[in-house]
Amino acid sequence: MLNPFLHNLQGRLSSLDVFQGASNGNQSIVKNFIENYSILKDKSCLYETTLLYSASRNNHFNLVKYLIEIGQCSINAQNEEYIEKGQEPTAKATIGSTALHAASFQGHLQIVKYLIEHSGDYFILNNVNQTPIENGKLKSIIRRFFNNFLVFDYSSNLKSLPNKTSL
Repeated sequence: MLNPFLHNLQGRLSSLDVFQGASNGNQSIVKNFIENYSILKDKSCLYETTLLYSASRNNHFNLVKYLIEIGQCSINAQNEEYIEKGQEPTAKATIGSTALHAASFQGHLQIVKYLIEHSGDYFILNNVNQTPIENGKLKSIIRRFFNNFLVFDYSSNLKSLPNKTSL
């Protein structure tokens, strides 16, 4: 019973370095972490982001590919907020965001396309009720991609992008 607890604690301590490594695109440190602490691969760190979110936000395509294809990270894992008992949750766009939110917001088209090709949910809402589509609307390359991808050129009456699927 003590060994799993110690292993989890060691993984949490290692996460301090690995999340910075994911932000910097350091695949070797991320690979080592996933091999040793795979149960933590989709968990948020003290920075309240996942490994895949950090790599996507900082445009590290090869690391994103590794995390999905080899690391088997959950493509739609959402960032979590760490709050003290009794503390009210805050409305932050990063909380509840996915890697697709981050890539869209930053304008990283190659990563956006890759995540969608691998079942990234572009209608998932974050803490402030924004979808990845909405996160990317200020980046013309992402807005253009979603306009074409979602086939909205057919309607001259459409004023904004949808925020959910139609049934």
